[in-house]
Amino acid sequence: MTDTTTAAAAGAGEGAAKDPVTAANAACEAATRETIRKNTNAATCDPAAEASKPQKPDAQERFLRWLYTSVPGRALLPLITRPFITKLGGAVMNSALSKHAIPGFIRNNNIDMSDFEERPYRSYNDFFTRKILPSKRPICTNENTLISPCDALLSAYSIE
Repeated sequence: MTDTTTAAAAGAGEGAAKDPVTAANAACEAATRETIRKNTNAATCDPAAEASKPQKPDAQERFLRWLYTSVPGRALLPLITRPFITKLGGAVMNSALSKHAIPGFIRNNNIDMSDFEERPYRSYNDFFTRKILPSKRPICTNENTLISPCDALLSAYSIE
């Protein structure tokens, strides 16, 4: 958020609210900050503060770290990334049997399901196409705002 936007949002009671675009942008930015705060369980939206918080790695994170940073993992990587293996994995995750992994994923990643349309999921992969309720993720129209169209956790590993 820019300083002029902050000033416009702070000064909304002093005449800025007469401009509907400024008022809408201020409301949108406030909602965005609240969504970020809620989804990161943070008191502020400071990415540096969030990055410095120690987090206990889950099973997937431990596996990926082993896969990319250990000698046996690096030896296994070319085998499990073969097209046949990835297609097989995709078929399993598209099957009805995979939907039993969804509750654990929700729990392990602290996903607030009240943000999403309630519906049954056909598979684990189907879960990742769930619809966000429009009231939960307002889209900011401020031209100085980057809109990120997904919720995600980025993992990066050094390959040496």
